[in-house]
Amino acid sequence: MNRNMHPARSISRAMHGCGHLPLLRRPHPCGSTSAAASLTCSSSSPCALSALHQPTRHLSQQASQWLGKLRYGTEEAPSLGSWENAYEDNAMVTRRLYCKALVYASGGSRLARDWIAGCAALTSPDPSLIYTALQHTAAEADVEELREHLLERLLAQERDGRQLQPQQRGEVSEEVVGDGAARRGHVQSDEHGKDSTATFSIAEAVEAEPPVLRGGDGAKAGDVQPPAAGAPSSVNKTVTAAFKKDGVKGDVGDDDSDEGDDTAMSLSPESIREAEHYLLSRLPEVRCFMYDAMSASLFHSNYDLHMVELARRHTFWIGANIFGISFDELTLLWRVVEAEQLVKKEKIKVLGQPFCE
Repeated sequence: MNRNMHPARSISRAMHGCGHLPLLRRPHPCGSTSAAASLTCSSSSPCALSALHQPTRHLSQQASQWLGKLRYGTEEAPSLGSWENAYEDNAMVTRRLYCKALVYASGGSRLARDWIAGCAALTSPDPSLIYTALQHTAAEADVEELREHLLERLLAQERDGRQLQPQQRGEVSEEVVGDGAARRGHVQSDEHGKDSTATFSIAEAVEAEPPVLRGGDGAKAGDVQPPAAGAPSSVNKTVTAAFKKDGVKGDVGDDDSDEGDDTAMSLSPESIREAEHYLLSRLPEVRCFMYDAMSASLFHSNYDLHMVELARRHTFWIGANIFGISFDELTLLWRVVEAEQLVKKEKIKVLGQPFCE
């Protein structure tokens, strides 16, 4: 090989006397090949891929905790709607649905998509979430799909709890069971007295459209369908579990009877929707979702009052109609986001960034 054509020698002569020259003289694993070829060689090996993947894995786990503390005030918070490890399959599914729904709930503007993509890049090892945030054509059906996913997860937790109860009862003595039953009866009577005036109504201050029931073969996974006659449905089980948990008595039967699932069939679609709202509005995942949607919708809003009001109405409509969050609770979330916007504006002024004013 011609000495004048050697890449290292040519660079050495060009950079003679430069302080960065020792960095160019480090031995390269691919010998005298070009820089582009050496990068291709190193990145294609399994060891190099593993070395690149491990820092990303560590970064996403640490960044998820850091971002949770920064965003929600605590590390013990759901990350993109999931409490599980970022590398679990269930977490991947939840985060994908969360990002799709968040694009629609935030308005789908370019700056809102940038906000969602940044959070996804920090907290998840799945690169497809970034493309979802930037390119997905979102619709209301995406929010309904996330809603149905959260309800199914609640049902799974309820089933797991019921399976553990017989095992726990077998390990406890009769005396402890008797004492526990007496205490539970006392607590339930007190809770029923406190919650007897509880209602499931949505706040009147939000102009909410009546829920539309969709059916047929083309129904989405998040659409609410009326129960078929003679067949139990997951929605009815959700209603029964909600009523039993909160001590609401009516047509759902007692806890010790198997008639609860059968009599739940007689519930109207409106009652089913209200019970689902009751469950969803109390989930931390739903509250964090609405908080994220509000934050993304106001990301770089330039304090345009008209755009801010449009974002508020859009997020309030989703929170009230899809998740059943009351107007007062949505207002509290919105005030937090507005306060953060004011703090950001004050930071720009105090830190001396006139180009951002």
